[in-house]
Amino acid sequence: MPEDVVTVLETAEKAHSMLAQLDERMLQNILDLVEADTVRLNAEIAPLETQQTNALQQITRMERVLAPLVMAILPNEVLVNIFKLCRDGPVVLESGTCRPMPLAPLAHVCRKWRSIIMETPTMWNDLLLDYKRWSDTVSVTQAAQKCLSRAGSWSPIVIRTRRPASHGARRGADDTINPIASLIIPFSQRLKTIAISFPYVWLRSFLILPPGSIPNLESADIEMMSGPVDDNPVLSEVITVFSNAPNLRQLTFRMHARDLVRHNHHLPQPTPPPVLAPGVQLPLPWTQLTHLAFFDIPVPFSLCHQMIRLCTSLLSFAATRLGEIDAPVPSETRSPTLRSLTFETGGDPGFFQQYCHPLVLPNLKHLTLSNSETIHFRRDVFSSLLSRLTCCLTALTLSFIIERDVIEPLLRSIPSLTVVEFKWSSFPPSVIEKMMHWELVPGLRRLQCGMDSRVLKLFFELLELRWRDAAHSGVEGYNGIESANIFYNPESFEKLKEVRAYVRGLGEKAMGIEIDSDKRRDEFEAMQNSHQGW
Repeated sequence: MPEDVVTVLETAEKAHSMLAQLDERMLQNILDLVEADTVRLNAEIAPLETQQTNALQQITRMERVLAPLVMAILPNEVLVNIFKLCRDGPVVLESGTCRPMPLAPLAHVCRKWRSIIMETPTMWNDLLLDYKRWSDTVSVTQAAQKCLSRAGSWSPIVIRTRRPASHGARRGADDTINPIASLIIPFSQRLKTIAISFPYVWLRSFLILPPGSIPNLESADIEMMSGPVDDNPVLSEVITVFSNAPNLRQLTFRMHARDLVRHNHHLPQPTPPPVLAPGVQLPLPWTQLTHLAFFDIPVPFSLCHQMIRLCTSLLSFAATRLGEIDAPVPSETRSPTLRSLTFETGGDPGFFQQYCHPLVLPNLKHLTLSNSETIHFRRDVFSSLLSRLTCCLTALTLSFIIERDVIEPLLRSIPSLTVVEFKWSSFPPSVIEKMMHWELVPGLRRLQCGMDSRVLKLFFELLELRWRDAAHSGVEGYNGIESANIFYNPESFEKLKEVRAYVRGLGEKAMGIEIDSDKRRDEFEAMQNSHQGW
């Protein structure tokens, strides 16, 4: 082998040997560092493990001491209150429920706990029933009957139902499992609160009960569903169940959004009778009612004003469908007690003005106006209403579009407002700037409106400025908007997440601020440029 080749090989071998030694030294150094960290961490963990062992021993000792105390010494009344807090709401019964058992895990802790749960009437007297599409009324009704059988003979009963999306399946239901006949009527004397949604063919048997059948009822919310022509809801003089109800204070009637007539729209259908006919004399305890509402039920003009005059203790009134003007407009409908009024405006400004013109409500605080149609509200219409009401509003809720150039003068005309909720209206930057500088609605505490990116940025800049000024001045108390629900339609979902992350980063001061995305915002903005105003 030539000498130069031998030299090359020797040099390569030496280099390889040095590199291997270097790798071994590096690995050894890394291993030494890991071992040192392990020793250090073990030294830190050791006292913590000792603390954990001691704590577990203490817990075990406390469990041995407290278990007999809880089981045997705590009074049943205390345990009942604890169980109610654990239940956190009514007993929920759904289709397919066979054995209703609230707090089943607690009932299996010991014999005493099970006995208390099973034998305490107030654990079983508050029910929420979910009949789904009424494809199975048997299991829910039977489970509810079992619950009420454990509710004793004296405890007041609360029965609510979840509002269904449709009721077409109920046509196959048998009258023998009618929940009204099985649950509501047999316990009518003990009912305290009902909020039920059923077909009118079932409800009618309850509504025509004789006076005095519900002596303990305090609140009733009844949603009616129509069916065939002979099954359309009608509220008339035959509705006698409420006429002698000494404790009734809150009464609400609703029409379900969908009915069988709509499902069968392809079939010829006679015009159903009105739910509330003009001139009807409803036998209700008018003078004691504090809350009265009709949702999706057209209320004739004369009946609406008559009810407001008759209800001398009325605090809130709602009519989301204004019926026909069936009588001459009275000079005045005055209610010194009414504090909350909800109307659906309809599409004709002249009709709305005429319908509301007699109202004089000097103590009204919250006015809610809504509309299912796309309309615009002129300032003069609203100003006329306010001048007639002669009130000092603190809350204004509008669920339709307000023209941008109307928002500022409208708000300026009601300086007493603390709550402004304009769900479908986007505020211009000038309004936000004046509100945040205390020039417009200086007592504002809750705001609901739409904002674009530019206005939203301005809102938060001015809001943070408020907070800084309050902190520097050392003045505690009201220093900004406490609650805000902002409808924001960003360019992308990432932008929405960015804004929400920014709000979270503001900390506790911004806990009442919510940012909601509304894809319909663009549609309503477009409508603002294409529709004629009221």
